[in-house]
Amino acid sequence: EIPVALAERGVPTQLVTAGSATDYLQHRGISSEVVAFSSTAAEVLGQSYPRVLLVGTSENRDSLGLALVARARSIGIESIGVVDSVANVAYRFRGWSDSALAFAPDWMLVPDQRTSDAYVALGYPDRRVVICGHPHYDYVRTVEQQQSMRGRAVVRTAVLPRAPSDGVVMVFAAEVSDGLNPEQFHRSVEYTLEGRGVSNRRTDIVLEEFLDSLHTIRPRPYLVLRLHPKNTLDEYTDYLHEFDYVSTGGDHLELIYAADLVVGMTSMLLMEAVLMGRPTISIVPRRIEKDWLPSIGSGATLCATTRSEVRSTIKSLVDVKSPISCDDRRNMVAWGSLERTTEFIEKLVQKRGKAKALPRSMYDRVGK
Repeated sequence: EIPVALAERGVPTQLVTAGSATDYLQHRGISSEVVAFSSTAAEVLGQSYPRVLLVGTSENRDSLGLALVARARSIGIESIGVVDSVANVAYRFRGWSDSALAFAPDWMLVPDQRTSDAYVALGYPDRRVVICGHPHYDYVRTVEQQQSMRGRAVVRTAVLPRAPSDGVVMVFAAEVSDGLNPEQFHRSVEYTLEGRGVSNRRTDIVLEEFLDSLHTIRPRPYLVLRLHPKNTLDEYTDYLHEFDYVSTGGDHLELIYAADLVVGMTSMLLMEAVLMGRPTISIVPRRIEKDWLPSIGSGATLCATTRSEVRSTIKSLVDVKSPISCDDRRNMVAWGSLERTTEFIEKLVQKRGKAKALPRSMYDRVGK
């Protein structure tokens, strides 16, 4: 929502995407200018000469976002980095260098104090970190309010027409077994979960522990596998027969709202489920990963790191079906992030003085 909010403040923007971000935004009905993989940072910035560059982060160490920050630095364009959580802060702006801050922007927008402290500990200037919350959290709350007016029974029938009306619906949120620090996503001596002993992938091991924990749950829950945008169906061929439904693409928030229990590892989807008031369980193969998801630290998401914990935690939530209280969500999240974020960006743009004129087509696009 940031480009639209900035446009309303009279700040024209150019939204540029590459890779899976393009498809994700298209599913949300948000158009962007798609950058070819062959494009250089000089070419992208040369199109509009922006006063301010705003970049997200990627699990790709060769991400164009890193090159954009470096190019902006070299030609005097101020840059802002947006970080969604405390996970892997030391790798967000590292690229292939040995320095965690090699491609760090001039300013950092972070969702909470923990993320701010983590960057300061790495040597990033404290005065350059802005705690603004997360605009997406506000969006999720809005969706939840809309769905609550319809009612969970109606939403469930619409999203999962074959799910029993009186049964338990469980959603498992898959993730990619790769990332900014790939060795973390494969079996190691630190793992406290075994899985079925066939795959060494983090997601597979956790998924196997989850599926095997359900053998004693009666009646059998209705199981939904929700794929990550970067997942392919082929990755889960060995497990598809154990699920009743596979969810791919599109907006997944209705699915989360319809669920009785959302299980995963440390993805954004679990945070979204908490914000929608759904019970959540994070299953992680290493205890250190508990720090990757804010809702674990707040107590809103239960976490299991051993087989016995997985089984007992799932059984307890199935028996209780306890939603997350509004108080838990209020204490965990700083609401109103969009206004704080856009206000900061607007002030920074104003400080930069007059921008070189954007192409007429760019103004037209923002207006639309």
